[in-house]
Formats: sequence, C-alpha cells, structure tokens
Amino acid sequence: VLKEESLTIDATPPRFGSMSLSYQRGTIFPVGGRYTVPSGTTIAVAFSLEEDADEAALQLNGNRTIKLKRDNASGLWKADLTIAESGTINISVAATDKAGNKGVEKDVAEIDIVLPGKISYRENAEFFPVEQKTIGIQVHDPGRDSY
Repeated sequence: VLKEESLTIDATPPRFGSMSLSYQRGTIFPVGGRYTVPSGTTIAVAFSLEEDADEAALQLNGNRTIKLKRDNASGLWKADLTIAESGTINISVAATDKAGNKGVEKDVAEIDIVLPGKISYRENAEFFPVEQKTIGIQVHDPGRDSY
C-alpha cells in the first residue's frame, strides 16, 4: 500500500516592503524622490522584508555591500551608513530566504551627499550655490513629533 503525501516547494524569493532613512533621531523624507544628507553623517537604514528572509544586504552604487541585520524586536532589517565623500549614492537591496531563494536586487533610493554647511539647489540634476533663492527650513519638534 502506497501512502500519498503532498509537498510544498518554496520557490518564491522574499519580497521587499518599505524603507526608512533617519539620522539624529529624525526621519529623512525624500524631495522629488531623492534624499539629501550631509557628508560624514551616520544614516540609520531600516527595511521591512517578508518573514522568511534569512539574509539581506544593501548595495551602494553597485560596488559596496553592507549586510543588514534583523532586529528581532521590530522585525526590521537595519544597518548604519556613514558616507564621507560628497556625491550621489544609489542604494539597492536584495534578500535571500531560508529556502535559499534570492530576490532580484531592487533599487530603493538615491541619496545626495552634500558638504555640511553649504546650501545649494538642484537644477537638471546639478547642484548650484544658492544666490537670492528662498530657503525653507524645517525643524523637528520631538515633543510633538512635528516639523
């Protein structure tokens, strides 16, 4: 007598949920789809991935890999980045699940790293010094969690 059993094969790579960037206890919000931070600043990066994710890593400009660590309390995958040089950093993320399925690397953010203390504006993807431009400044009030 043969016993019939069913088998489930996991061939689906882990999916990416959302991402947040923050520094100095404040969330960084993109403007025009891009983030801007001063050089030398440590940025906290957090990602949500499907529960069965086993490994995850960031790629910076396709040539620098930073492993993410799972925070068991929040379930988020986290890393700290410090970029010393100014310029644009393209960030992508990829993850592998416990079954060994590797997800396709996904572009998730562009970060403009600017020299601290300089104010500039962007026009056609180039930075220019501010001359007679209106500048808006938002200051985070942690007591009210508002700007």
